[in-house]
Amino acid sequence: MTERVRLALKSVADKTDEDEPVISYTTRFLKDYGIPETERCHELAELALKVRICQKNPGHTAFCAVSSFGPLNLPPDCRDQRVVHYLRLFSRLAVRLTTIHTSEERQGAYKLLAHGDDGGLGSRRLASGFAWLPGETSEMKCPIQDCPFDKRPHNVYGYIRVLTNKHVVYNEDEALATQGEFWDEEVRGSAYSASSRRILVKCVGLDFCQEDNDTAHLKCVTHDPWLCHDLKQEMSQLRQRYNKIPMDTWERAKNLCVTVSHPHGMRKMITIGRHIRLAETSSRSHAHYHTCATCPGSSGAPVLYTSPEIKGAVPMWLPAIHSYYCPGDDINCAFK
Repeated sequence: MTERVRLALKSVADKTDEDEPVISYTTRFLKDYGIPETERCHELAELALKVRICQKNPGHTAFCAVSSFGPLNLPPDCRDQRVVHYLRLFSRLAVRLTTIHTSEERQGAYKLLAHGDDGGLGSRRLASGFAWLPGETSEMKCPIQDCPFDKRPHNVYGYIRVLTNKHVVYNEDEALATQGEFWDEEVRGSAYSASSRRILVKCVGLDFCQEDNDTAHLKCVTHDPWLCHDLKQEMSQLRQRYNKIPMDTWERAKNLCVTVSHPHGMRKMITIGRHIRLAETSSRSHAHYHTCATCPGSSGAPVLYTSPEIKGAVPMWLPAIHSYYCPGDDINCAFK
């Protein structure tokens, strides 16, 4: 990030957070020298080169494809096949996001983050997210204007909620220019295969957006008649598999942290690290600092964690959302 943008961010933070005992997202981002981890490109064909020349994680040795993930990828204290099955199934919910619009309504740090360092990096913004079904889904008339799938009246299925960062999708205008892609690991019962099955979801609105924890909930539909059914079934299986893992497994795996993302907008990867610490935000959410490997394209990724520091929390269940990299400490920050 350029010094000009850094100073502008500091000016925004100084004006809004001078006396705040629990600091806001903007101030925390500044103090951490944060680098948001969206990827930019003009054409998707550029992404493979970005992986090869990656400077943050040369060779991507810390990333593991979902189909290759096994017990030896876990720390010795929790090398349990049940944990592997749970994490592989959870990875099915991860989504690659692409947006092609940056709103003129962005304010403060979010405006600077969108425009300040573009420098010809490309008009497409790629990131990660994860899906959740907020309730019963249904078949409905397609609400997408000039839908490229079919110009005639037709039906879609939804709604699917996709969680990501506000710096990825700032408002309704950007949401309508965003699509998600379930790619590329397919789960069929207990069998896993890298089938490169790709299913698109189109964002048709913004359910929730909050600056202080850099969170956006996207409202999405799909033309695939089976996706909602599959997600509902997988969410049910996820709970069943979680309940089969003894609680002392998580207790032994102190500070375990797991991230599922699309680094550089490429195939889905799992990384393992440690939950370092947490800090309260001004909206009483929490910033979670972790060491899982991430790259541009990992913004919005789900971060599962255990932490003895968090009393009463259910370990490795509801994830935090990865937001940015802290180069000074070589750690990452997620919010929940």
